[in-house]
Amino acid sequence: MSKRNENGDRKSIIIPMQLMTATEEQVAELVQSKDWLAQEKVAGMHCLLRIKDNDVYITNKNGFQLPAPKHLEEYAHATHFNNCIIDGVLNNNWFCAFDLLKIEDVDIQPLSTIARFFQLEKLLENIDYSIVGLVNYHEGPSTKFLAELLSNTTEGIVLKENSKPYCNGKQSYALKHDFYTTANCVVLASNDNTISVGAVDGQKLVYLGDVTISSDQTIPSPMNLCEIRYLYRKPNGLLQDPTFSRIREDILKPDHINSLRIR
Repeated sequence: MSKRNENGDRKSIIIPMQLMTATEEQVAELVQSKDWLAQEKVAGMHCLLRIKDNDVYITNKNGFQLPAPKHLEEYAHATHFNNCIIDGVLNNNWFCAFDLLKIEDVDIQPLSTIARFFQLEKLLENIDYSIVGLVNYHEGPSTKFLAELLSNTTEGIVLKENSKPYCNGKQSYALKHDFYTTANCVVLASNDNTISVGAVDGQKLVYLGDVTISSDQTIPSPMNLCEIRYLYRKPNGLLQDPTFSRIREDILKPDHINSLRIR
């Protein structure tokens, strides 16, 4: 079901359930419980994959319907998927599925998290995971699963309470936590509210990206050392989601490029 906004764009009444942010302390507690399902947090655009008859499209987190990528549309037509809505993340050419809202035109949102997930797992049996795949997951307790995610430098963890239904908007029983780390970087350049940072590679400095400085923070000068919080270093060499933490006056040199977390 959909409606149009003032600009005439098609907008769906069903939107992806948003995840609330959990602290490290919350995660440490919840992974010990058998009542929470743990999933790997995957980078990409959170959206709903909607398949009805010959129509295949996606709904973004704001509820707007967009054409599905051509390869995803062709794949959906070639499988047994029909009249279903799958919640997941679109990452370039891959759709990672982690929840199921409708199957064979039957609304299963009122079912529990674990019941919906098992139906999703059954739906995705014996298919090519190179285009649509099931998220990496573990039924609680999930302390070992958390350790595996941390050791594999994944983006983070998602925790969902087993007994809860699927609802629009943010819910306290659907949580996420990003695995940030820190690096000591050198400031290569600075302007009004942005600094360019780098790390050491032999006798040279390697550019790692630009970082915004908030209005309540002191902007470091070029060649100052500073602590940067980030998720990982991307294949293109830049840091993913870097944020400025503080100036480091207690150290003499930046980190070596090989010490950075990569993915």
